[in-house]
Amino acid sequence: MIKDGRLKVENVFISRENIDELIKKYRNSDEKECDPDFLCIDLDGNDWYVWDAIKSINPRLVSIEYNGKFPPDLNWKQAYDRNHRWDYSDWQGASLKAMELLGRQKGYVLVGTNLTGANAFFVRNDLYSKESFLDQNTAEELYNPYRKSELRFVTPGHPSGYCLVGQEENRGVLNYYESEAEYRRSRNKERWKKLIRWMKKGISK
Repeated sequence: MIKDGRLKVENVFISRENIDELIKKYRNSDEKECDPDFLCIDLDGNDWYVWDAIKSINPRLVSIEYNGKFPPDLNWKQAYDRNHRWDYSDWQGASLKAMELLGRQKGYVLVGTNLTGANAFFVRNDLYSKESFLDQNTAEELYNPYRKSELRFVTPGHPSGYCLVGQEENRGVLNYYESEAEYRRSRNKERWKKLIRWMKKGISK
């Protein structure tokens, strides 16, 4: 595919300043009158800003990473930094609500999220119908929280050095442990408590 020109690969640091020019650079004359079927954005930071900056194409389907640690009704995105690199914290990217609202501005409908709470899927307005998709298209209705260990058959993303793990009742940033180590300590304490209760039951018998 690369040899015959159907697939093009370039190692470039993406920003909102260069993304649209890069897309234009690789669209040939035959493609300028049509839009791609699928666009995937996964940058661990400036995802919201990069999608907002794309003006030259209107893909039929967009997959974009969101920060599932934040509750579904919170409209939040990180401050833009052209040189941003993930710093192993959870204060990055944008909430699902922020992505939903941006999608609406760009002419897209939120139609789903994946089970690990990492990716949101948008369909272009002219292709959306209630016969083909659920009659639910808000962040509150389609939110999946970030799931670190509940899904045994899937390993979601990469762990954070400073994180919002151990959520209860999907409250996101309103309920979190300040570090992975703190989360593990709390889990170990619960295990020990259960073991002690079990041993006491055995002794009482």
